[in-house]
Amino acid sequence: MASTIQALPTEVVYLITAGEVIDSLASVVRELVENSLDAGATRIVVSLWPQQWRIRVADNGCGMNLDDLQQAATAHSTSKIRSSADLWKINSLGFRGEALHSLTTLADLEILSRVLWVEN
Repeated sequence: MASTIQALPTEVVYLITAGEVIDSLASVVRELVENSLDAGATRIVVSLWPQQWRIRVADNGCGMNLDDLQQAATAHSTSKIRSSADLWKINSLGFRGEALHSLTTLADLEILSRVLWVEN
């Protein structure tokens, strides 16, 4: 009997992973707002254009530097986990490192960020 089990193509794996995290506009908003809250935001503005499946989340969180910005949407990237031991002491809302990457497989994603500099 010929084998019927085979590895999925990478793009299918990404879509399955994306489907586990992003299954509606509400889940996109939830993931992005959780990121804002984890960044210390005290003001979050969510704009929705449901007919176009378009969302914009703007906040006053701490922002990201260029290196972090370039890494933020790659697979399995997170600032909150460094080792398996960290899984037992998670104190943030978003930590999986999948939401932004999942969005890149489903949509055009644009991230704008700036780090606020405070002079001493």
